[in-house]
Amino acid sequence: MPGWAAYTDIGNLGQAHVWLYGPTGERRQLTFFGVSSAIEALAPTGAVMLTSGGRRYLGGPTGELREISSSLGWAYWIDGGWSVAIGRAVFRVVL
Repeated sequence: MPGWAAYTDIGNLGQAHVWLYGPTGERRQLTFFGVSSAIEALAPTGAVMLTSGGRRYLGGPTGELREISSSLGWAYWIDGGWSVAIGRAVFRVVL
């Protein structure tokens, strides 16, 4: 069974935009920033944690993009939810 894939493609200013490719073949652009974005992690649900301009964002199949935090640390999908590790501390992302 096919799943989700996140990838980047170049925008008109040479910046990287994050896209989501769904299990039925649909594609959705998640970022429209004037600066490059980077994929941090992809959940089995199609949710994508990404960074751009020093900030962390959560996007997904609906196309909605929510600002989560600064880009410090690293995001992980653990036990059905998002967590961000900064140094030795791990913070659960509550939406």
